[in-house]
Amino acid sequence: MLCMLDKGRIIGLKQSGMSNREISRQTGYDRETVSKVWSEYCALAGELGKEGADLKAIQERMTETPKHTQRAGVRRKYTEEIDGRLQEIVEWEQKKSVRLGEGHKQKLSNSQIHETLVAEGFEISRATVNIELARLRKRAKKVFIRQEYELGDRLEYDFGEVKLDCGEGCIAQSKNPPSLAGRYSLISRHWA
Repeated sequence: MLCMLDKGRIIGLKQSGMSNREISRQTGYDRETVSKVWSEYCALAGELGKEGADLKAIQERMTETPKHTQRAGVRRKYTEEIDGRLQEIVEWEQKKSVRLGEGHKQKLSNSQIHETLVAEGFEISRATVNIELARLRKRAKKVFIRQEYELGDRLEYDFGEVKLDCGEGCIAQSKNPPSLAGRYSLISRHWA
């Protein structure tokens, strides 16, 4: 939701000569929103230059918090029954992650969950399922931090591990021979 600080930041970035696309990337707002904020600012700035303009009224319009129109639509397809079923699926997936570990291979994809709901007789779109699953999961995004090492400073070797949920509390675990996949690190600086 666009606030006054973001509005001022967009205007400042635009005044520094940045493109709408780049501003959109930096602020996270759509290019159309960036364009709208800039157009409103330019129109009001143009009014400031006119003779006999009410400076106070124009300044108040420039600094007022943006107004957001709320959609008055009612969800017809996404019902409490579907919400309850999705919550059950998400809780089941979380319990499975606790038993098998975070990196297990038996996670249901959003498409599989959508297909399950449709097979159970619910009439709902895949996009709606994706949106609601994102809301229910509320997980933080993972970040990749690139690291650079001099040649010979670091060696990683992967050893694979598979956990399989056999049901009723039984978890089968298999480790591949060292010639296959997993992780082992050596830092050559510590050898000396």
